[in-house]
Amino acid sequence: MRRWNTPWRKLPTEGPSPTAKCRYGLINVMFISALLLLSLLSGACVTQGTYDELLVDRDSTAQREANLKAQVAQLERKIDLLQTTSESLSDERSQLIDEMETLSLEREVMESSLRSLQEAREELSLELSSRTSELDKRNEELEALSGTYTGLVEDLESEVAAGRIQIEQLREGVRLNLPQAVLFGIGSAELAPEGVTVLHKVAGRINTNEYRVEVQGHTDNLGIHGALARRYPTNWELAGARATRVARLLEEGGVDPGQLTAVSMGSHQPVASNENEEGRALNRRIEIRLLRIQGTKAVEEAEEAIEEAIEEASDKATDKATDEATDATPAETQAEATDDVQAAPEPAAEKNAEKDVEGSDAAE
Repeated sequence: MRRWNTPWRKLPTEGPSPTAKCRYGLINVMFISALLLLSLLSGACVTQGTYDELLVDRDSTAQREANLKAQVAQLERKIDLLQTTSESLSDERSQLIDEMETLSLEREVMESSLRSLQEAREELSLELSSRTSELDKRNEELEALSGTYTGLVEDLESEVAAGRIQIEQLREGVRLNLPQAVLFGIGSAELAPEGVTVLHKVAGRINTNEYRVEVQGHTDNLGIHGALARRYPTNWELAGARATRVARLLEEGGVDPGQLTAVSMGSHQPVASNENEEGRALNRRIEIRLLRIQGTKAVEEAEEAIEEAIEEASDKATDKATDEATDATPAETQAEATDDVQAAPEPAAEKNAEKDVEGSDAAE
């Protein structure tokens, strides 16, 4: 009987392992064999039935032992297989962790590229908006120049129809070609009555618009002689005097003098041959050019800036953007702002006239 102060032995909660079962089977066999041997040695009599039962128990125990050994071997093979599988899974897990770290770095790079593209898009949008506004203003100026051209043609219809005056609309503005025969007498820088009438019509048409009015004096290549040479030593002085006189009359007609420029081209910008009188008559002329106040170079720069901005944004989107970053491509529709604007060459500066020109009017 168990004493009260003796603790209960904790029984195992799990069943015996296959190895333990095998030991128990061996112990049973040994125990039965020992009983048989003891019975024989003691000379005790055992009935045939009892002996047969013991033999059956022995054989059954041996069979169980063999089965348990086979189960143990099978379990050991499974353990080896599980260990191999565990090592393989561990390697795959390490590889997956490395791939995840690589993908994380790539994601950070792509997110940085996306942010850069978005910032570039915002900057380009602001730049394009500014350029578009500037081009819209230039379009308005072109429309105003076009209206002035139409008005001049109407005002000088009879002179234009007679071929005495030429009016031409250029990309940078409007040009009036006034022959010397209409404006001045031979060898003179004083306006003829017909010239005064024509210039008053021109002044009345352009005095309400913000144009840069450039008056160019041209001569033929004949030299100046006699008393006239004391007043106008060369064709430069004669052409300059005529251009200045036309500019003064335009000012009297209401044209802002801040918009007026008188330039002498001398004989260095001929439009015809100076080998005959007909060609020399065409070269003796006054050209009045109506140009935008800020010139045309800004228009060219605006158009080039828009084209470069669109091309740059397109290249960035192609080279750096991921599938998520493709939405950062600049809107192509903003390029349509340039469709209706024509580039124009920068007009000659007044101070560089003597370097860039080729000629005109000679003294008669």
